[in-house]
Amino acid sequence: SNSNSNSNHVQRVRISGGTNKIYGAAVESSYKQGKIVYLAFNALADQSNEHNLNVKVNVNVLNKESELSCQISQVLKEKQKELLSDKSKLLQQHPQSIVAVDNEIMRTLSSSSLSNEQMVREALLSARLPLPFLNRTELGPSTIEGAGRGLFATENIAKGEVITLYPGDALLSELPSDTSSDGDDDDDSCDDDDSYDDTEEEFNEEDYDYDAEEGEEYIDEVVLWGAHVSNNNRLDDDTVFDGCEVQSIPPLTAYAVSVDDYYSVMGHPTLDDNPAYHGHFANDGAGHLALEKPNSQIIIEAALELGLVVDTDTDTDTNKTEDGEIMGVEERIATYVMKSLEVSNAIHEALDEGGGGLHMATVATRDVEKGEEILVTYGPDYWLEHG
Repeated sequence: SNSNSNSNHVQRVRISGGTNKIYGAAVESSYKQGKIVYLAFNALADQSNEHNLNVKVNVNVLNKESELSCQISQVLKEKQKELLSDKSKLLQQHPQSIVAVDNEIMRTLSSSSLSNEQMVREALLSARLPLPFLNRTELGPSTIEGAGRGLFATENIAKGEVITLYPGDALLSELPSDTSSDGDDDDDSCDDDDSYDDTEEEFNEEDYDYDAEEGEEYIDEVVLWGAHVSNNNRLDDDTVFDGCEVQSIPPLTAYAVSVDDYYSVMGHPTLDDNPAYHGHFANDGAGHLALEKPNSQIIIEAALELGLVVDTDTDTDTNKTEDGEIMGVEERIATYVMKSLEVSNAIHEALDEGGGGLHMATVATRDVEKGEEILVTYGPDYWLEHG
């Protein structure tokens, strides 16, 4: 999810059926970084085809027949049915923005363009449901240097099983420009107070086509907070997108995972006491490679280990890029992607029970042993944005 309000239509880069988060993070085609990522995936594909490298992205690995998946599915279906049958409860549990004009937009949509089913989906994406049976993880110091906390399995977990869920403490919803607010808060105090005095702006629902045709530009995003998140934990939009240096708060978008073209869920890093919703604490096992400088021996060794073609003759200028680098940025990103996929043991995947993704889950892509750290692939766009 990208915080820049001037971005163009999202273009997803696919490789072996996956997306580069590796479930879901969108690449903005208009961004320089998006172009770099696109070139990197081309380089990765070329290397794979030429040298028979095993580049495989595990997607849709969830075992829906497992006992745990069935239990989660049942809870989601019951909650979905409950909200569909009680409009007042749905309105009460529907996520809200801390910006008045954004709530006015959502109220207009909910009374006209937005169906009850879609409202229920938004409520469930941004909810933390009572799931006491999902208790398979704990937090502790990461095995990755400099990563801070990590997520660890407290029991053996089989491939395809749900490890934990990815919380939607805040839901990021993309809207067309016609529904956007022109207000911009330049206050650098990073105040989390939600007592905004926004001037109500007239919103014309005819300007908004929820079922927009492919190719329409979605250039604004609204942040909707789950009903379970207290006012004290709700961040202003500037902090959500840009973080706050004064209070050393990272952007909440650094904890975002894309569900589809319209929604991303964001887990709040201070909400860490529920093992059923620990997905946002899974680290990237090869993120350090994405941050390595050109000609770094670490990334060169990683590329050679993976079987990528790297000419390490530093004395010959023809083996270097125009910037004097042994490996171009595309090759370095390709190295990171392959290494990250190699060491990862989990993926974030949408649970589509009841129609559409109602929750995001962190699913094991191979058997995971008790005490093992849960690792996923963030994707190169994440590191270009937040690294």
